[in-house]
Amino acid sequence: MISLKDIRNELDALSANVAGHSTLSRLLIGYAVWQMFDKLRSSDGPFDRAGFMAFIRDAAVWSDLPRGADGSPVMAADSMQDTAAVEAYTGSLYSQCWVPYSDDGFMHTVSMLEGRLRNNGIGPELFEGYKCIDMGCGGGRFSIAMHLLGAKHVTGIDIGIEAINDAKRRREAHGISPDKVHFENQSLLSLPETWANQFDRVLSSGVLHHTVNPELALQEAYRILKPGGIAFIYVYGAGGLHWEMVDWVRALVHDCPEQFARQTLRLLDAPVGKVFHIMDHWFVPNYETLTATEFEARCKATGFTVEQRLFRGLYLYESSERLYQYPEDADLMGEGDLRYLLGKKS
Repeated sequence: MISLKDIRNELDALSANVAGHSTLSRLLIGYAVWQMFDKLRSSDGPFDRAGFMAFIRDAAVWSDLPRGADGSPVMAADSMQDTAAVEAYTGSLYSQCWVPYSDDGFMHTVSMLEGRLRNNGIGPELFEGYKCIDMGCGGGRFSIAMHLLGAKHVTGIDIGIEAINDAKRRREAHGISPDKVHFENQSLLSLPETWANQFDRVLSSGVLHHTVNPELALQEAYRILKPGGIAFIYVYGAGGLHWEMVDWVRALVHDCPEQFARQTLRLLDAPVGKVFHIMDHWFVPNYETLTATEFEARCKATGFTVEQRLFRGLYLYESSERLYQYPEDADLMGEGDLRYLLGKKS
């Protein structure tokens, strides 16, 4: 059986071969290798390690594309140190991910919340009749989903002004009253003092790990949750080839401007969801991964009680669902997705 060491060696050889290539060339190679990895991990059956190795070897012989007139590297988002700059950049990056979704594509993402909960034996009663908040709502998909699942009122907050405007547009397009679903521009790290103990349900899906201070963001989630309430939190699980691939590609395209990458991917006719996935992993300034033990310890230190871990996803490309169906791929997926229901004692 091909080992992780074998795959790592091939990736290292590819990196060395294309280190002197232009930004565009490295972006295209990174996209192609990532695309193949995603394709194979979304396919039925155990991961085709031999096929992936062969693809990496083929990529190593690709020729560089000519450099443009402006070949100077642009500082990567990873090097940003100022909190306000990172938040502004992150908000803009994700805003531009949400806006291109068609209405059908957007509504499909809305249905994902219900599907993931259903696969874990949880019904709409989780939200029915409750006052809810979506921390890091983006274009409002899960805010609208909670409304459709029976929430009494939903507040969606996001650091990206463009995302909030898009969320309001989606709300209006579906005839939902602002009295039922309210959106506003807020940082997860400094929510209003008056929001303490105000929400029956706090949802944050795939957001806390991208903030400049994930621990503070979790503390804010706890502070605004009512005693006896439930928080649904999703953060990245650590380990596996998946995250090694993320770091490998980030290093490969570290000097590629995000807007340049986005435009290039559009030229490649990359699907909107794929562009989102790439921006979410390759170009976001911050991301944190934790083991389940580390995350549970952080939750307990914050004051949360751990009620349930949701081990199922919805699609095979989700690490947790692949682990559920093919546990032999644990070395590829690591801890999987860390989705939890957390409580706050009355």
